Amino acid sequence: MVKSMEIIWPKEPGNYKLGKGIHIAIAELGDSRFDIPEELYAIKGSIFTPNEGIVRLVRNVVSNPNIKYLVLVGEDVPGFWPGQALICLKKNGVDRDSRIIGAKGYMPYVKRLSASEIEEFRKRVEIIDLRGRELRDILKVLRALPLPPRRIPVKIINVNREYLEEARIYDNPLIIGDLIEEKTMMRIWPVVLRHIWLFGKVVENPRGRVKEVILLVSRILNPLKDRYFTDYKWSKDELDNYVAESFLNPEKPVAAYSYGNRLFGHGRLEDVINYLRENKETRRAVVSLWIPIEDVGSNDPPCLTQIQFFIRDKRLHLIAYWRSHDMFGAAPANWYGLSKLMELVSEKIGTKIGVLTTISASAHIYEADWGDVVRIIGKYPMDITAQPKPFVSDPKGYILIKVSKESQRIILEHYNSNHELLYRITGSSAEEISHELSRHTIGLRPEHYLYIGRELIKAELALKTNLEYKQDFPLKI
Repeated sequence: MVKSMEIIWPKEPGNYKLGKGIHIAIAELGDSRFDIPEELYAIKGSIFTPNEGIVRLVRNVVSNPNIKYLVLVGEDVPGFWPGQALICLKKNGVDRDSRIIGAKGYMPYVKRLSASEIEEFRKRVEIIDLRGRELRDILKVLRALPLPPRRIPVKIINVNREYLEEARIYDNPLIIGDLIEEKTMMRIWPVVLRHIWLFGKVVENPRGRVKEVILLVSRILNPLKDRYFTDYKWSKDELDNYVAESFLNPEKPVAAYSYGNRLFGHGRLEDVINYLRENKETRRAVVSLWIPIEDVGSNDPPCLTQIQFFIRDKRLHLIAYWRSHDMFGAAPANWYGLSKLMELVSEKIGTKIGVLTTISASAHIYEADWGDVVRIIGKYPMDITAQPKPFVSDPKGYILIKVSKESQRIILEHYNSNHELLYRITGSSAEEISHELSRHTIGLRPEHYLYIGRELIKAELALKTNLEYKQDFPLKI
């Protein structure tokens, strides 16, 4: 006799609640929430998008063989229309590009769904469309849905916890203001994820818990190099499609808004480019995507609200401000889109491309993505083996340290990149000088601060023991 394989359920993390029922799954569209007794459903959760949201929903539904009904409740999300997309998936399936046939929402691609999962969903699950209905009507329909003739045993797990395994969820006091700099967007993404994971605060959100850092500045020094992400949900072709369909598409959007429509329409991007071409030293090359009369109080306002261009040292620099920034699901596509925008603008005004900077007022990672983040950055606490690193010059200049045996003082001099003396600090100890240095110079590279600390300790030891001090060389003890 062959023992049947144990069914583990659910399969995907997300913002949902498991009930005590057997055969019904409930999809609450957008911000809609209904107080439905747990006895009436096996799983109930929110869905906002017709792509990754549908993937997770369908995988959780088809992986439980007892679920026969998917009930849609609430108001569909304008522009994204996940409810309409689910109905189309059931009726039409997907094309060869994994696009839901007939879905009218923004980017209805479900590449993570296998052909067998889609077939099982279309064959087994009946969709009950209760969009726009009152709670009283919803409860009446739920109670009338017939139970399956037999219940197949499933092992219920906390998949959000299972995804994290032994990984620790760090929660921290509120932190406001951090800067992360890397050469490429491919390198900066895991660094940003690690920073939010280790130092972000856990915050409750209507769309699910997030780990959040307030005011995170991400600076990409070479935005045209290594623009693709091996662990990201979208391939190069899909990123290009995102730019063409949305980020730089001036046409009327299928969603409530698109960045391209706001950039070229309300933001008057072409006029800004023309002005920048004629006024290369300007501080007024600003594109605003925020429309107060439409966006204040809106359920779906743009996350990207402002872009500013600078031409300095014959290079085009871009600074973009995000009021809200999903650093796992959206940031790579956003950085890619901004780099394409820099290419477009630099070509029209005839300049080379400089630095891409994003300012994320709320830089966050949704709880549903925490497991994927841990897989990318590794589990913490982590044992790290130190590796030698090449020297990297600091754009804020360099430090010279001397010891005066006559005055029994340590002397620190800060020079800029043009070898001009900025200031001189004298003191009798490393501690005294380091405090003054931190007050007078903000934003040196972290490794530069550490280097200065090591040299100051050497200088103090040399002063106290009457040894010769020579910067960058070990003391001869």
